[in-house]
Amino acid sequence: MAQLLKGVLDHQDIIQRFLNSYKEGRLPHTFLFVGPAGVGRKTVAIALAQNLLCEKSVPACGLCGSCLRVSNWASALNSKKNSATGHATGTESLWLIQPEKNQIRLDQAHQILDFLSLRTLSKNRVVIIDGAETLNPQAANSLLKSLEEPPVGTYFFLIAPSAAHVLSTLKSRAQVVAFSPLQPSDMKKKVSAPEWALRASQGSFERLSQLLEKDELEIRQSALAWLQDWASGEGQGYLKSENRELVRDRSVARSLAHHVSWLLRDAMYLKLGASEKVLNSDQIPVLEKLNQSLSVDHLLRACEKSLWIEQKLDQNQDSSLVFEQFWIETRP
Repeated sequence: MAQLLKGVLDHQDIIQRFLNSYKEGRLPHTFLFVGPAGVGRKTVAIALAQNLLCEKSVPACGLCGSCLRVSNWASALNSKKNSATGHATGTESLWLIQPEKNQIRLDQAHQILDFLSLRTLSKNRVVIIDGAETLNPQAANSLLKSLEEPPVGTYFFLIAPSAAHVLSTLKSRAQVVAFSPLQPSDMKKKVSAPEWALRASQGSFERLSQLLEKDELEIRQSALAWLQDWASGEGQGYLKSENRELVRDRSVARSLAHHVSWLLRDAMYLKLGASEKVLNSDQIPVLEKLNQSLSVDHLLRACEKSLWIEQKLDQNQDSSLVFEQFWIETRP
């Protein structure tokens, strides 16, 4: 699709404000796009870049040489081969930087400065920094002057989870734009996925993809089985070999804790008669059976303690001991 804005799901209010500001000649030169991963921040940045670079009009015509180059580049970027982190790429008027090993270094910032120093025949140029929160201080400092006083016709899009994650020197030079999670109804237009997964993704394509991975689906089922053992009231069920083995691997334990927390949350909503808020909607019969032996107060304590599990795992505490403590302190 040559007109990239037509492929954007939701965020129409952000797009329209941007286009209106550009047409009225009052568009800021630096933006900080914040919001959950997988909701389309980079997609919108690239689509808006096409509009800034179009040789004919705004909205972009989708037919001129610049529009086609951006569209072809975006298609290549979305392929597995070219979308790896750390890959710097672009067209003659568009440059994208992404983290390499969870960091954007000084040499990558210098690539941006080199790009801006080149002569261009286009009316505008665009730089997208995906993962702006990973800019190390040296890299960020080298870009401050360009962000504050960019060359004529130069626009920056910085992308990060939240403004709080970004260095204050960068944040102060940008207009912050907050992106909301996508609606399941919008996500259905792009992918075919189970209803429960769409709900549990909480509006993020990245999270949806993770939920549907084979290993993640197995952990989700293990979390259900683990909770069923816990709710049965078996005093030392955590000593079962399968339960002990399940939490031995730290990465598996983190994912298990997350699913346990969400399932307990869903069980609480069912207990309160708010089934429309249940994320794991395909497991409602199992959760209703689970609830038969649990009171509201008990569920509330378990929900709070499940969040404690995630906190302790983030602090690198022993995963086996953390899960054992949850079991002992909260079992029916």
